[in-house]
Amino acid sequence: MKSNAMTHLKLIVGDRSLLVLSLVIILLGLTSILYIVFSVSPQEVTLWMRYSAYSEAQFYKDNWYHIYSFAGLGLLITVAHIGIMAKLAERNMRSLAISFGWLTLLLLVVVVLIAHSVLTIGHRL
Repeated sequence: MKSNAMTHLKLIVGDRSLLVLSLVIILLGLTSILYIVFSVSPQEVTLWMRYSAYSEAQFYKDNWYHIYSFAGLGLLITVAHIGIMAKLAERNMRSLAISFGWLTLLLLVVVVLIAHSVLTIGHRL
């Protein structure tokens, strides 16, 4: 397992565009994780977490620590997608790996936008 990870790391380091794209994904992933972790304040006992158009209340509150799952999602996306990019590059699908990296950047931006929307929903009510 360790030698497999080192092989993938050497493969990414050897390709400049994959290396730069991986570093940008890591930077955006860390930025999104830090933004989400530091945006949640524990003083807020509950946050608006769920919306339902079919009930009388429509907005439901839940514990604030559930919002940390967005940070976990950002970490999971960052690590897994870089691994998938390395596997694609190993199988001589470099252009697909680069396209997948760009889609990963877009996905991380969407995660941050959704987390930001959930964090600010209580201020709009």
